[in-house]
Amino acid sequence: DPRAAHGIFMDGAAWIVVDGLWVDRVNQGVYIRTSDHVTVQNCLVTSIGQECLRFKFSDFGAFIGNEVHDCGLRASEGLNGEGIYVGSGEENGDDTHGVLVRGNVIWNATDEGIELKGYTYDCTLEGNVIHDLVIKDGGAIHVATPDFDDAALKDSGHVVAGNITYNIRTRTEWSDGNGLCIMRGATVYNNLSYGNQHFGIRVDDKLLLDGQVLLYHNTMFDNGSGPLGLFDDVTPDARNNLGPDLPGNMAASAEMFVDAAGGDFHLAAGSAPIDAGSDAGITVDLEGTPRPRGSGFDMGAYEFAGD
Repeated sequence: DPRAAHGIFMDGAAWIVVDGLWVDRVNQGVYIRTSDHVTVQNCLVTSIGQECLRFKFSDFGAFIGNEVHDCGLRASEGLNGEGIYVGSGEENGDDTHGVLVRGNVIWNATDEGIELKGYTYDCTLEGNVIHDLVIKDGGAIHVATPDFDDAALKDSGHVVAGNITYNIRTRTEWSDGNGLCIMRGATVYNNLSYGNQHFGIRVDDKLLLDGQVLLYHNTMFDNGSGPLGLFDDVTPDARNNLGPDLPGNMAASAEMFVDAAGGDFHLAAGSAPIDAGSDAGITVDLEGTPRPRGSGFDMGAYEFAGD
């Protein structure tokens, strides 16, 4: 029954590893509160009433290698439906930090695939695949803004790297069907975002971020509203991205890729992005291939690895 309480609930625990469990048909899948150094890995979490995985007031935890789908079965009641939810929206001051979210596969959620709430900091999202969501707000990955303008909260310290997001839609009238939505300072690189309803990456600047959003080596293709949405006069440091037609970046076309129609966005031999980038301090690509391999850095999420 998706109205039942929790599949796994912790409060006041520490240094626990949850490995290889199957959690389904409960209201909240894995709910970790005021519990530090907890790892949830290799679990299947599915058919959940609200959010599937949650850290709340819990530091230095990890969600690794989980399969997460069919979250938010109670969305019609106005309840949460995130795949992975870090922090709190309903309680100010939840500064959950040091969380690692790596290698999870998330689909069919009714809210963000991964959401980092506005008071969290120093979290790392890497190597996750998120697809086929119909959400309310933000994007498949959402770095949220806090509820008030505090200069200390502008730069989150979050790192969003090597994630793949596609086929993200929204059930609202707003432009919220995005691959990534970044609303605080963060370092965002080597992400692939394609085939989404609105933007590949959307950046909002309600906090006047002053260039604290760093966008390097991302690939954005065939997104309905364009590759990159910039709002509130935001000016990110954007370099070596494939998609946006901005200085230091390159507009993307299908012939640059091995098989764009089939979802293979490795660079085709001889294509324009190869060796066309600059050194932005990123030393590997989405798959861990060293950068650079040729005479220069390649644009986009993949470094050309052919001969």
